[in-house]
Amino acid sequence: MHNQLAGDYRGPDGYPYDCAIVALWVAKKLRDDGKDPHIIGYVDGSESNISQLKALEPTPFEGRVQWFGHIVCINEGLVYDPILEEPEPADSYCTKVFGREIQPRDEDHLLTQIKTK
Repeated sequence: MHNQLAGDYRGPDGYPYDCAIVALWVAKKLRDDGKDPHIIGYVDGSESNISQLKALEPTPFEGRVQWFGHIVCINEGLVYDPILEEPEPADSYCTKVFGREIQPRDEDHLLTQIKTK
């Protein structure tokens, strides 16, 4: 799954995948495997004051993209993000992907979108 979406966050068909959808796909697979995944988000700044948001520049894209938020799946201390080749330990994820620490926020309310078997 990680390699499939690594090309500028596009699938083989060229469709630009949304990080929340990808995080939910990963969470569903993990749930189907009996795991208890969570969804977390990263925003650098205050969402209530949009002028204070700082762009997130994911290092795997070498400056080609900027985001103001990013959502990923986490399970047992590993962050699953298809822009990386492998799941990354949560304590080093932000530094590896964005070059700085950003406080994650709980986005588990999105898990209600997953249909179970």
